[in-house]
Amino acid sequence: PGNFRSFDVFPLWFFALDMINHQFYNPQQCHEQSLIFLKFIRKLRGNVNRYPKDMLTLGARLFEIFFLKLMNSRSSSHGSNLVNNNKKDDEPYQFLFALSKFKSHSSLKHYQNLFVEINDILSPLFDLHQFKVMIITNLCPQVQILFEHII
Repeated sequence: PGNFRSFDVFPLWFFALDMINHQFYNPQQCHEQSLIFLKFIRKLRGNVNRYPKDMLTLGARLFEIFFLKLMNSRSSSHGSNLVNNNKKDDEPYQFLFALSKFKSHSSLKHYQNLFVEINDILSPLFDLHQFKVMIITNLCPQVQILFEHII
């Protein structure tokens, strides 16, 4: 889609997060598929040490952080060590720290409210519903009404 429709990928990403968050999701059985999705997100997000160039790149970085949080949580609840090791546990925090460094960048001035909210993204109390609302209200508020039924 054109730049004016880049928000169209969010429902697909939400669906993937819904699947991981579902009670019957088993990280041991679905590990390969999860890695395919993560690889796609990482291609979109670009280099974590460079500022996000647009809404889609910023969204991809946030989705990756929340995806890793969910994967770590699901892996530990299933006793799996596929994702849950010290390096992988720290990865979402490192990515969030890297992203936070760009909050004062001039091209991201429209997303200042988002940078206030992302501080809580890795909290155990920050759930998928809150994540979806945060993404929609901060990255593409003009289309909130289109996404009401999926959040």
